[in-house]
Amino acid sequence: MFFIPIALFILGIGMLFYYTKEKVSERIVRQVYLYLVLFVTLMMSIGGAVSLFMNAADMIAPTPYHMNYDEYRSDQLDGKNKKNPPSEEAIKAKYNAFIEDNEKRAVDDAKNSLLKSCAWLIIPVPIFLVSLRLLRRDKKQTT
Repeated sequence: MFFIPIALFILGIGMLFYYTKEKVSERIVRQVYLYLVLFVTLMMSIGGAVSLFMNAADMIAPTPYHMNYDEYRSDQLDGKNKKNPPSEEAIKAKYNAFIEDNEKRAVDDAKNSLLKSCAWLIIPVPIFLVSLRLLRRDKKQTT
């Protein structure tokens, strides 16, 4: 979905050059390419930053899904060992362990996603800076 506007933009530029029947200078093509690289890397960096903050918030205040005690208790009593049901204290201890495991898993998942989000910042930023430097150098040469 993201690439549709970019593809239409490139197609529009190609059609413009085709219908004007003029030879496209290398400088214009280079500038359009650099602007496209800047746009794509900027979008990647913004997405990475948003994802980074969302995952950091999930690490600080995880919202794991877990069933309430009544659902867990009925699940434990309905399942196995109908002749020898577990005691209420055993069910409560298992339930507390279940909740702690779910919260730990949510924090671990947030840490994993946080590292992946950092890649969405670390990879495109140098490409953005190099492209920006090239574009500025080209503009200085033309003026």
